[in-house]
Amino acid sequence: MKIIELTGLPGCGKTTLANDIKKNFPELNLLTSDVAYPNRKIFLNSTRFQFLIDLLNLKNVVINILIILYILSYKIDRARVRRIITFITFNSWLIKQRNKESDGYLILDQGFIIMLTSVAHDVNIKQNFIFKRLIKELRKKFSDILFINCELDKQKVIKQIRRRNKKGHRFDSLSDESLQQMLDIRQNNLEIVKGPFQEGLDVLTLNMSSDKEIKIMEILKFIH
Repeated sequence: MKIIELTGLPGCGKTTLANDIKKNFPELNLLTSDVAYPNRKIFLNSTRFQFLIDLLNLKNVVINILIILYILSYKIDRARVRRIITFITFNSWLIKQRNKESDGYLILDQGFIIMLTSVAHDVNIKQNFIFKRLIKELRKKFSDILFINCELDKQKVIKQIRRRNKKGHRFDSLSDESLQQMLDIRQNNLEIVKGPFQEGLDVLTLNMSSDKEIKIMEILKFIH
């Protein structure tokens, strides 16, 4: 199964785009990560043993150790502990999906690049030795991912975030200026991760302001 990973700021339209492709082109045998990958809340509440199985998998031991060490290099809180669990189980799950004998596609609106940048959250990402080694090991495992970089003007991203979030979301407490600063940090972190991860791989840069039909046609040309 071929893997397509979408990257971009929160609110730029990655999930909507993935679902549009799946809906309009069922013949692609395309899975989206929200359908194929178990919901994180369900996982944390009911299948914690899966994490232990994935953690102790000898085939992934190097990557698992690097994930833990890298996340532990930041200030530890409950959210980052959950990211350790999610990252390790996601890596194991994705290997299983990739190894399936299938002509289909798996499109990820939250793949490795988004996961790596989410570790830093709203601070500048740490480009330490562990970070570089982790990307190197992930590249060895997944050397044929197709990347689609979804780009949208930050002012439009802010409008999208305001529109989509329910009342009470943490973004609601931020002013537009503070949200802009947060997005600037996230954009910078994305560029830092994309550089070494995407080097030498097939990458499509997509203008998310384009019409839906134009975006879908660009993606179809790219993946074929």
